[in-house]
Amino acid sequence: MRDLLGAPETADAALAFGAIADQIPDDASALRDILRAKAVEDETGAFDTLDELANKNRQAHQNRIQRGLAAVLWSAIFAGLAIVVSIYFNSTGQTEHATDYRRIFTFLQFGALFVGVFLFGLDSRRNGNESWKKVRAQAETRRLKQFVAVLEAPPPDGSDSKTVLPLQLAFIRRYLWQAQIFYIQGKLRQADDRRDRQKTGMNWIRIGILLAAGLGVLLGLAELTALSGWFGAQFSNALDAPWVVAFEGGASAIAVIALGVIAHRHGSEGFHRDSDTR
Repeated sequence: MRDLLGAPETADAALAFGAIADQIPDDASALRDILRAKAVEDETGAFDTLDELANKNRQAHQNRIQRGLAAVLWSAIFAGLAIVVSIYFNSTGQTEHATDYRRIFTFLQFGALFVGVFLFGLDSRRNGNESWKKVRAQAETRRLKQFVAVLEAPPPDGSDSKTVLPLQLAFIRRYLWQAQIFYIQGKLRQADDRRDRQKTGMNWIRIGILLAAGLGVLLGLAELTALSGWFGAQFSNALDAPWVVAFEGGASAIAVIALGVIAHRHGSEGFHRDSDTR
């Protein structure tokens, strides 16, 4: 009976019962009739409705969270650009431009941050995460009821239970048990791949932050040493060189942007762990 339904496939979990019925061979026509029975079709219709609503709610939740995370990242980028342009124009003597551009990027920074906080708050107010999960749980309950309806369906006319029951069990084995195994295995592989990508990217970002912070600490120590006057005025004047000021500003900008990237990545990873779909 197992061979009549063919070998399990990774796409089985996504197939609707109507599509499965169309694939049933003539040798298992009794099972095809059961899948097209009214009781089974009623359960399938109820599942399809809840499944569509769950996917719709999840998509809305996903859009708000991902756009909010993107807004936070852009806020960090604008903050870094405000530092860079201010240093650049001040170093070239264009102090008016430095003030104007710094104000523009600061406005964009807080504007993006406002958008991010607004989207997070909107999602929280609408119970985005809980909403789609609640409907998803209801849909999965209905999914199981489809298989219960198949198992409890009486044999079609001209068939007996001894012939039909093995077909019903083979159907449940392939399209419920085996399909769930394939689904979980696929999600585990996706999680592993995503974790590896995140780990590689985050390591480089952390290295950049540590280098910038380390050099910033060294410059800070140098400033303190210069204030003490131990090495004379020449050392103090060297720390006022344009390249030192530019470096300090550049390191600050890199640190701010990198922290924004870290917040975005950690937020995205947490979102993927917490929100999954079939």
